[in-house]
Amino acid sequence: MRLADCINRQVDARLSWRRSQHPDQLWFFYYERGFAGIMPVWGGYHRLFFLADDTGVPDRDPTLPEIQALKVLADLKSADGVVSGRALTQVAKALDIDSGEIKVLQNLFRTGVVPEVDTRASSRALVRLRSIPAEQRASALARVEDSLANLNTAKINAGNRDQALEAIVSGAQFGADPKRVAAVVTDWDGGLDGLARTYDLARKKMDLPELRGIASTDDKLERSFRMALREQRPNAPELKALPDSEWAKVEDKMVGCGLKGQ
Repeated sequence: MRLADCINRQVDARLSWRRSQHPDQLWFFYYERGFAGIMPVWGGYHRLFFLADDTGVPDRDPTLPEIQALKVLADLKSADGVVSGRALTQVAKALDIDSGEIKVLQNLFRTGVVPEVDTRASSRALVRLRSIPAEQRASALARVEDSLANLNTAKINAGNRDQALEAIVSGAQFGADPKRVAAVVTDWDGGLDGLARTYDLARKKMDLPELRGIASTDDKLERSFRMALREQRPNAPELKALPDSEWAKVEDKMVGCGLKGQ
C-alpha cells in the first residue's frame, strides 16, 4: 500500500546497538514527520521500516552511499562521545574539512538550524562557513558555537532556518556578542536577512580610517553598525520617509536589537 506524500523504506540488517535480547522484541519510534519500526526476522537479522515525508526525496530506492551518509549525519547528534567522535572523523576525512567546521555543523544539526536529512542545506552551511577568511575562521566559528549554545531552538523552523544561519555567521564575523545575536535570532519573527546584511556591511566599515583608531571595541562596533544602518536607509522607502528625529529613535532601537539583544 502506498500512502500519499509518504515514503516507505525497508531494509534487513544486523543490529549493533545495545538492546533487549528477547527474540520476539519489537521497537517502534516516532520522529519528526515520520515513524519507524524494527522487528526480528531470521538468522539474527531485523527488518527496519521507515515512514517519512517524501518532500524532496527522489522516486527511487536510496543508494548504499546515501544510506551510509545519513547514518553518519545521525551519529553526529549522538550523546555517545565515541559514536559522535567516530562520525566526526568519517565526515572530516570524506569532505576534507577540519574538526572546527564539523563541530559547528554538529551543533547546527542539533539546534535544527540545518536539518540533518537535508544534504543541500548541509552543503550550503559548509560553503558559508568556508567563506569566512582563514585568519578569522577560528574566532568566528567559536562565536557561532556560542550563539548556537544560547539559541532557543523552539523558534527555529523551515521558514527562518537560512536567515538564522546567515545572521549568526555574519554576526560572528562582525564580532557581535554571541549571546546577543542568539537573543535577536530567537526573538525576531522576520527581518533576519536584513540584520545579516547590516552585520556584513558593518564589518566592512570597521577598517575605515575614522574607525580604525577607536580603542573601545564596543564603541567601534556601535559606530560601524550605525554607519551600516544609515547607508541602507535610502533603500528602504518606509525608513527614508521618516523625519530625522523619528529615524534617530528607530536607529537607536535597531542598534539595541542588533548589538545588545534588546
